[in-house]
Amino acid sequence: MKTNKLIVFSVLLLCVLIFFTSCYRPGTLGATGYYEAYVIAKNSVPFFIDIGDDASKFDKVCLLEKDEYGRSMYLYCSYNGGSRESGDLIYTTLLIICQLADGDAENGLTIGWYDQCWIVKTKSEAAYANFDDMEIAKHKEQNDWGKPLDNTLINTVYYVNGGKTGREQYLKEKADASAVCDAVIARYGDNNTVGSLIHRNRLIYTLTYPSNGNLRFICYDPDTEKIIKEQLFEGTAFNCRDAFNEFMK
Repeated sequence: MKTNKLIVFSVLLLCVLIFFTSCYRPGTLGATGYYEAYVIAKNSVPFFIDIGDDASKFDKVCLLEKDEYGRSMYLYCSYNGGSRESGDLIYTTLLIICQLADGDAENGLTIGWYDQCWIVKTKSEAAYANFDDMEIAKHKEQNDWGKPLDNTLINTVYYVNGGKTGREQYLKEKADASAVCDAVIARYGDNNTVGSLIHRNRLIYTLTYPSNGNLRFICYDPDTEKIIKEQLFEGTAFNCRDAFNEFMK
């Protein structure tokens, strides 16, 4: 009887191990460990929606190329909740250039990028969109590909994926998101969705998606717990990069 129980327990344990070791499909963030692409997306792309916990580890990510100064170029495919115009399912593919990645995600990773580190295309399926050679070449030029690093242009963040520090970082991000959402609702009503939070010089920048009308860039001050600057944007979130970067200056 004990032998049968032991066999059953062993089989169940094996199933659990197989599940947890195989749940991250090949090519996903969890399988590749390219956390620098994820961190840059959530810290520089204002419409990026991080749906939390381990869900982001199932985003698709592919390393395309590296230059001699340590830059890396990635394709990053993520579900972004649907277009705000039609409600259709939308998957975005970001072409991301990381200027530097020093360390590792488990023990601490310093990640650097330029403001113009990303461009985007969309599809209705969880598959990479294509960028042509001219788009890639222009993107490389904007990010000084093949040139010595220019630290005066690089934004950096320190990221930890596990342990106490990682948990503290996660809880701080949740608290910031809750505070910004409360400020948005108080000012504009509850028909707005908030994008990713971008921290610059002790301030938080993001955009809101109203149920109708134009996008709005906002700047939130954590010290006063108030929105201190705003700007309407008439285009779509997917072509707001340069205008949003200008708003943050």
